[in-house]
Amino acid sequence: MAARSDFISNNQQGIDVMPFANFKVPERALSAEQKEDLVHKTTALFVEMFGEGVRPYTMVLIEEVADGGYGRADVVFTIPGAG
Repeated sequence: MAARSDFISNNQQGIDVMPFANFKVPERALSAEQKEDLVHKTTALFVEMFGEGVRPYTMVLIEEVADGGYGRADVVFTIPGAG
């Protein structure tokens, strides 16, 4: 419980914040290094917005969507040469 109270007291706005980002990207669109960079940059953004106290509570989830498993405006997207 001490960690939670540290989190709340370190938050700049004094509100309960547990940042969560969920990125959905085409399968194999990002390398392992790019995913790691995305996690670091997203965490840094949340820390900038809410204060250093949110760092240990920040969750970044990168989900890979299979080719053809997503669309927009009634159009299914595929990546040429994938699969």
